Amino acid sequence: MDELDRYSLKNINLKIGGAFFAIFALLIGILIFITSFVFHNIIESSENRLSQNITNVLSISISRISFSGKYHAQIFSDQLIEKEESLKYIVILDSSGGIISKSYNPKYKDFIENNRLSSFKNYTSQITELNKAGNKISYVTCCDNQTLKEIALPYYGSFDQGQIGVIVVGISTFTTNTEIARSRLILMLLGLFVTVIGVIVIYVVTNYISYPITRLATMFQGILEFAPIAVMVKDRDGKTIAVSDEFKNKFVDKADKFVDANQSNNLFKGPDLEKTLTDVPTRDEGVLSYLTLKFPLFDSQRKFYGVCGIATDVTERERFQKALLKSEADYRSIYETSPVGIINVNPNGQFLRCNRAFEEFVGYSESELMSQKFFDITYPDDIEASAKEMNSLVNGSKPLINIEKRYIRKDGKLLWAHVSASVLRNEKGEFVKTISIIENITERKMAEQARDQLLVQEQIARLEAQKAVNARDEFLSIASHELKTPLTTLSLQTQLFNRLIEQERLNSLSKEKQQDMVRISRQHLERLSLLIDSLLDVSRIGAGKLSLNKVDINLYDLLSDMLKHFQMEFKEKWCSVTLTGETQIIGHWDKLRLEQVIANLISNSIKFGAGKPIAVTTSVQNGWAKFKVHDMGIGISKENQSRIFERFERAVSLQSFGGLGLGLYIVKELVEVHGGKITVESELGKGSTFTVELPLK
Repeated sequence: MDELDRYSLKNINLKIGGAFFAIFALLIGILIFITSFVFHNIIESSENRLSQNITNVLSISISRISFSGKYHAQIFSDQLIEKEESLKYIVILDSSGGIISKSYNPKYKDFIENNRLSSFKNYTSQITELNKAGNKISYVTCCDNQTLKEIALPYYGSFDQGQIGVIVVGISTFTTNTEIARSRLILMLLGLFVTVIGVIVIYVVTNYISYPITRLATMFQGILEFAPIAVMVKDRDGKTIAVSDEFKNKFVDKADKFVDANQSNNLFKGPDLEKTLTDVPTRDEGVLSYLTLKFPLFDSQRKFYGVCGIATDVTERERFQKALLKSEADYRSIYETSPVGIINVNPNGQFLRCNRAFEEFVGYSESELMSQKFFDITYPDDIEASAKEMNSLVNGSKPLINIEKRYIRKDGKLLWAHVSASVLRNEKGEFVKTISIIENITERKMAEQARDQLLVQEQIARLEAQKAVNARDEFLSIASHELKTPLTTLSLQTQLFNRLIEQERLNSLSKEKQQDMVRISRQHLERLSLLIDSLLDVSRIGAGKLSLNKVDINLYDLLSDMLKHFQMEFKEKWCSVTLTGETQIIGHWDKLRLEQVIANLISNSIKFGAGKPIAVTTSVQNGWAKFKVHDMGIGISKENQSRIFERFERAVSLQSFGGLGLGLYIVKELVEVHGGKITVESELGKGSTFTVELPLK
């Protein structure tokens, strides 16, 4: 870079007048400095001479103190303070530090009395030094930040010339400084005027001589200064004669040296007139990438005189391209390895791209999906809702949608997915494609459904439990009523017999009356026993302890005997009964439990079909024995037919018909424990038919 400043086009217009201006400015500066120095020394010498004269006069006066007293020294000092405006105080001390006299401007009274007297006494301890130096000058700051020049001088006796004490004089520097400043100002104004005149003359002469050259140089230099590219020009000998500001900022250090010794060769190493991409070190920004081009320079005679190189900083472009390639590679990696499905769909719903996770999710390959539309694999019930959300995304009312929908796999399996979709638009804001992330939530949905089913089952169980509690309460109410009825009758009958015996009137009743009373009591005892047996059977059934004692039985004969047992009840209720069908039906059953089944069905027919015929029929078919009990009573509604076989259930009100609601429940359990089944066919107002089927073996 040694040649760079020497050939810099920026300085061409200053070469002619620069030297003259520099010499002229130097002379003016030297003149002002010498003049100021002389003025300052003159004023300084005047001050020192004034102080010395004052001290000499005071010394002569004080040397006669022994003859005329200290009074003369005080008067003389006061007169000096009054006449000399620059004098602020005069203090005379003897050799022991005692004050002979002190005179001062009244304005400085507090400053002298409170601050300086103790300092003045220190001068007496320095008499030897003062005697050698002649005086001691110091500067002190007092009232209103005013600076005083304080001079301490020794004085001597008039006879033996022996040193007697010290005189301290305080002189204001304001006047001196004012004079010096005024002198300097005059000199500066004079120098400035001469300088301006000289600059104008130099400027006119320089422009007149160098105008044609500087005009061309300025134009080219403007290009070099403001061009956003690095430009370097070399002569035929390879010396750098011009560079642009961009080149300097990037490749030239503060010492005007190339950052790299081979900077220009490395930067413009490509062939002439051929663009080259290269990485080179810079001053402040490290290694940067440049696109360079160099070309030869010829004069008007087509003679080669140099080379020009142009370098454009493409670092950011290269970084952006590298970052773009890396970003694309990262996106491709994420796209392909993502555990969730990612798809792109065009405005027509056509698949544009999908990743492997989505292929595995729906069971289709990418090539198969490319020939389909988004809604082709959407569950039909979800198409309308999905289309509505997609429209809100396309028209811009929503920037992002999140929906749950179902897909149909290639194998027909139904899957649930959570879909997050956004839209990609071009620079005109037109819809280009959607980007959707598909997450498989089938297992979560199945778990939610299972949870919902459990909640429903729990609610059903709660209702059943509540229903059971209600049935239990109703049963307890009915049971207490049913048990009280025979017990009350038996209690009344017992009390009546007891009174008749006590009154010896029992024989007064006819035999028929007595038998009738005994029969009524027996009936109520049997009813009470039946109720208790029913409760015991329910307990055994619930505990699974119901046992059977099976023997060979003729079903027809058993039915015939049970109907004879109910003859009295038939007569009381005015019911006629018939038994028809197969007479030889031999099966292996528990006689006592089968009698209990028949008795319950017959008693129900008498209770609910009073005054109307009852028909019992038997049959055998395919190893099964069957008998039916048909009445023409009140009948059972359709909704009650399924629940009359449940425990504590009744199809009629307790006020109309008694009972615990356990009879048909026990019948059903006894029939099923034999391996059989019982059914009912009924219609309200037209009677009921109960059919019992039992296996013969």
